[in-house]
Amino acid sequence: MAGGDKESVQPLDVALGVGTALWYALPDVVESRRVRGVVKTAVVVGGAGLVAVRAHVRHDPVLDDSDVTEEQPTASMAPGRAAATVAVTSLASIAGTVLLDRCMVATARRLRGHGVRRPYTVMGAGIGAAAIVSRPSQTWRG
Repeated sequence: MAGGDKESVQPLDVALGVGTALWYALPDVVESRRVRGVVKTAVVVGGAGLVAVRAHVRHDPVLDDSDVTEEQPTASMAPGRAAATVAVTSLASIAGTVLLDRCMVATARRLRGHGVRRPYTVMGAGIGAAAIVSRPSQTWRG
């Protein structure tokens, strides 16, 4: 498979997979919850900045709506409904994140009980590998 082939794993896919693995492995490397919070916040802010730069510099068709004309229908939603949608989506995202975190902590404890020295790294490697093979860059490119 060639480097530009839509079926091949792209460098962005590998970067996202490795980043995901490192994200989840962080508790094995950094003991302080406060420091982990600072590191993860920096990663999220940096990632958001990279997405913004990518959209601006490369005119990403997924993030760029400059080709939308008045004749084309656009989605619209009443402000109250939009706010409710954002609130429900945010709460669901937070609840999902808390649930995932609790599952990972419980799994890490079980793995440690079975003699695994770096359980978060093991889980992160698996999640990162799954991220690579799912080829997330293809989702963004359409």
